[in-house]
Amino acid sequence: MAHRLGVDVDAALVRRWAYRSRQPRGRLSGQLPGHHLPGRGRGTTWYRYADAAQVEMLTSTSPTGLKRGELTPVA
Repeated sequence: MAHRLGVDVDAALVRRWAYRSRQPRGRLSGQLPGHHLPGRGRGTTWYRYADAAQVEMLTSTSPTGLKRGELTPVA
């Protein structure tokens, strides 16, 4: 799923979105609900692609911070 959302989206970024979605206050609150399936170790958590695409749109158009994929100049 992460690769379908863009070249700069990886599994760690999706996990950060999920964490921010579980926080009661904030821009992503409740935007990325997960569906947990028990299994070996901690199990597996699945996210709907449509929800993740919406969160990607919200975070990529954020007016603050660096845009993902932008490179900072090297001295």
